[in-house]
Amino acid sequence: MTSLDFRHSTSPFGRGGVQTASRFLVIAAISLPALLTCSVTLGQEPADNPDAKTPSIAFLKPLVNVELSFAKIACELTDDQMKPIVAEAKKAHQAMADIVIRQDAAGDDFFTKNNVIFTGPNDQLMVVNPFKRIRDDVAKLLKPLVTEDQYTKFTEESRLREEYEREAAVHFLLNLLDLKLVLSTEQRKRLHEKLMAQWQDLDLHILDSSIMDQNDFPPAPDHLIIPELNDSQQKLLVAQTRDSTHVYIGEDELLNSVEGWLDQ
Repeated sequence: MTSLDFRHSTSPFGRGGVQTASRFLVIAAISLPALLTCSVTLGQEPADNPDAKTPSIAFLKPLVNVELSFAKIACELTDDQMKPIVAEAKKAHQAMADIVIRQDAAGDDFFTKNNVIFTGPNDQLMVVNPFKRIRDDVAKLLKPLVTEDQYTKFTEESRLREEYEREAAVHFLLNLLDLKLVLSTEQRKRLHEKLMAQWQDLDLHILDSSIMDQNDFPPAPDHLIIPELNDSQQKLLVAQTRDSTHVYIGEDELLNSVEGWLDQ
């Protein structure tokens, strides 16, 4: 049986050499801790005005700042290049009002039809994954504002980050399964290969509540896991509580330590 320490997962640097690995570690140091600690609310944004038509989206600023810092390092952007990028990112942030709703506007079926629920510090709800939305927005706005070589670097570093997060997520899920089911070495090997290759909905953020509370079992691809288990393990897995996973996005120290691009 293993611990739930997910920090020692295999890095995906491959043949890129020490320079690529070192460069990616700097980027991962910015993005990965933010992903895994976003639920620790250290600050409180001003309460929403109940008469406002749309809830506040200020709590999403730190996540945009993280992605802009990622882009700056990945593309080796100059200060002059960052100015129009930040201007476009501010517009993209304001446009995110279309994914944030109040709980009283969510509808009775919102919590039953969503396996993963993203919640803001004032109980705002998000109708899509805000992390993915921000990454997509920044990738889109960057393209016309940087050189072709810089954008190639950005897409490659984004790919490495996704691999790193995928490895970390699979590593954590396997450790959680091992804690509850006691997997054999061969089972871990087969499950690792299947989850890395076939877990289409894998998202590091959905493991957030399970990292904080090991009794909160995350959404997992049973169709990939169950065939690799014996009868007793299958019964134990089926018995796990499968409530909706809540990802709470607040203001935490690591996020706030990143440069405040949107406040410039």
